[in-house]
Amino acid sequence: MSKPSGIFEVQQRVNFNLTYFSSNYMLITAIICCYCILTNLLLFFILAADALVVYLTQLLFKNSDELQFRGFKLTKSAIYSTLLLINLPLLFVANPFTTLIWLAAVSAAVVLPHAVFMEKPIDASFAEVV
Repeated sequence: MSKPSGIFEVQQRVNFNLTYFSSNYMLITAIICCYCILTNLLLFFILAADALVVYLTQLLFKNSDELQFRGFKLTKSAIYSTLLLINLPLLFVANPFTTLIWLAAVSAAVVLPHAVFMEKPIDASFAEVV
């Protein structure tokens, strides 16, 4: 770990480290995403309910597009439209955009300093020569 000498070296380090440590950075971002969802309980319950409704819809309808239920004809599109109409006001209250912005900012605050200050590993430097 060292301070880069100029903007060109910063660019080289960031380009190299984002590819070299990409799986680590994705894992860190996934952990932060889980933290975001678990701390915003309303958003968590909305996403869990949506996943449950979609799963049950797929389970009930199987390969057909409509289902007869006590004289009513239910379609997948009607169920998904109803789900959307219910979710729009709930999502407005749950602030998913604020959560996404917070996720992006915190992930960048964790990943970018590491990408800037971490030097290339020695074995990677020799791999370019060979």
